[in-house]
Amino acid sequence: MNYSPQDTTYLSDGGFLYRRPSFPPTEKGMMMLMLMLLMLLMLLMLLMLLMLLLMLLMLLMMMMMMMMMMMMMMMMMMMMMMMMIMYCGL
Repeated sequence: MNYSPQDTTYLSDGGFLYRRPSFPPTEKGMMMLMLMLLMLLMLLMLLMLLMLLLMLLMLLMMMMMMMMMMMMMMMMMMMMMMMMIMYCGL
C-alpha cells in the first residue's frame, strides 16, 4: 500500500498532503448502496402517488364547485321566473 504525496497550496507552510489509498467497493457495500437507492426510489414513487391523489382530490373539489354554481344559477333563474309571474301576471 503506497501513499502518494499531493502538492497543495492550502497548507499554511506549504508542503504535501498524503492521500489515503482507495479500496475497491466490497459486495456488502454495493448491496447497501443498492438498498439505499431502492429505498429512495420507493420514497419518490410514494411522493408521486401522494401528488396524484392530491390532484384527484382537487379535481373532485372543482367538479363539486361547478355543480354548486350550476345549482345556484338554476335557483336564480327560478326566482327570476317566479318574480316575473308575480309582477307581470303571466
